[in-house]
Amino acid sequence: MAPGLDGFLISYHWLVMATKEELINQISDSIQDIVKDKEAIQARSLSRHNPKKVAEILYLYSTGSSQTRIVKKYGIDRGTVISVLTDYADHLGKFWQDRGPELFESLQP
Repeated sequence: MAPGLDGFLISYHWLVMATKEELINQISDSIQDIVKDKEAIQARSLSRHNPKKVAEILYLYSTGSSQTRIVKKYGIDRGTVISVLTDYADHLGKFWQDRGPELFESLQP
C-alpha cells in the first residue's frame, strides 16, 4: 500500500459503512411505508408477507446488482424482482436524489 493512503482507505471504509447503515435504514423505512399503503387497500403484496425478501432485493439492487444478477445468482424470480423494484422506484429515487450529491462530494479529492 502506498504511503498516505491509510487515511483515505479508513475514510472510504467509514463512508461505505455509514452509507450502508443509512441505506438499510432507508430500505426499512420504505418497506414500512409500502406495507401501510398495501394494508390500507388490503392488497396482496410481497412487502406484507415477506419483507425480508423485499429488503434483500432492494439492498442488492441499490448496491449495484443488476436484475439479471439478482435472478441468476440469488435465485429470485424475475417477476418478483420487477414487481419489487416497481413498487419501490419512488423510494429508491428519493434516496439517491437526497444522498447522491453528498456522496459525490465526499469522494472528491
